[in-house]
Amino acid sequence: MYNQPATNMGIPYRRVLTAFGLAIAFLTVPTEADAQQRGDVWIGGELGDPSGLVIRPSYQQERRTWEFLAAWDLDKFFFLNVHRLQEVHLNDERTVHFFYGPGAFVGIESNPDDEAVAGISGRLGLGYGLENWRIYLAVTPRLSLIPDTDGQVGGALGVQFRL
Repeated sequence: MYNQPATNMGIPYRRVLTAFGLAIAFLTVPTEADAQQRGDVWIGGELGDPSGLVIRPSYQQERRTWEFLAAWDLDKFFFLNVHRLQEVHLNDERTVHFFYGPGAFVGIESNPDDEAVAGISGRLGLGYGLENWRIYLAVTPRLSLIPDTDGQVGGALGVQFRL
């Protein structure tokens, strides 16, 4: 038990973090009754650096929304991100939109110690969509603050569908 290599010791932490992240994601998504009262729920995926799954409840009364992103690069890291986005429509038909906003992240970087990391992030992008789907390009700069200061920029092509 104590003779295991250091690279195998972090695997249980990934499972715990994954379970914790999925629990938070499902608990923070509005119920169907909430969605009917407040707006809609969008769900989708992103391909890029990093790739991930996105849940975005949107509210019809305001242009701000929360976005939850589980992102990974399978052999390097796993992150849970939350951003408070502002959305601006760029045309009268409301099909083209620009979004931006601040956020935060927690995760695990794969290295010999499988370090836990946390920091602040931002999100901005440009999208096109119709009533029940949207496609977008997003850029996500991140500044790790724990365990040390390190900056990175991610980007992805994403698609979301209205539930």
